[in-house]
Amino acid sequence: MDGTVLDTEPLHALAFGEALKRLDIKDEVNFLGRCIGLNSVAMKKLFVGEVGDEREFDRLSDLAWGLAREYKNERGVEAKSGFIALSDYLLKKNIKSYIVTSTPREPAMSDLKRAGVDGRFEGFICWEDYSRGKPDPEPYLTALRRSGENASDCIAVEDSATGLISATAAGLRCVLIRDTALIPPETAKLAHVELKSLNDIIELINGAIRKL
Repeated sequence: MDGTVLDTEPLHALAFGEALKRLDIKDEVNFLGRCIGLNSVAMKKLFVGEVGDEREFDRLSDLAWGLAREYKNERGVEAKSGFIALSDYLLKKNIKSYIVTSTPREPAMSDLKRAGVDGRFEGFICWEDYSRGKPDPEPYLTALRRSGENASDCIAVEDSATGLISATAAGLRCVLIRDTALIPPETAKLAHVELKSLNDIIELINGAIRKL
């Protein structure tokens, strides 16, 4: 969702960067870059393993998400370029789309509503809906189970290494559209195709339809 549907990753990075600065926590291991696509449990594990202790992470998380809410209130939340056109196309073709996110349901729905796109999806798979987050395949397997669709009939759109691993491990073909996350070359190879923007997905689907 963040970085694929919503242009929120820069705001999150700004909030966490400011929180690290205010708390005088040195990020010498690229914690911010490596936590993109992770849920809060995985972020905490990464932080405690390489940056600081649990108390520091809790303080950092509370301050950073508070700042992120402030920034979103001040600046708003926008959909990624090309999303509205892609969504209109999917709705017209009666192609279902699901959100599969590492974000808890309340903030996820709040951000989607701020961007005015919450009514464009068939369903939402959020942090509360599974026990093992990305890169585990469970989030996407949950989406497949709830949608009643076969993995071979679906594509995932991801912008992070954890999301790419999760989607492909669940058996989906994954479209990679890079945002702010650093993706190792060996992980990027898992993608079915890498595109520059959401606009390109329409032609990808049209091409698949023409081959039927």
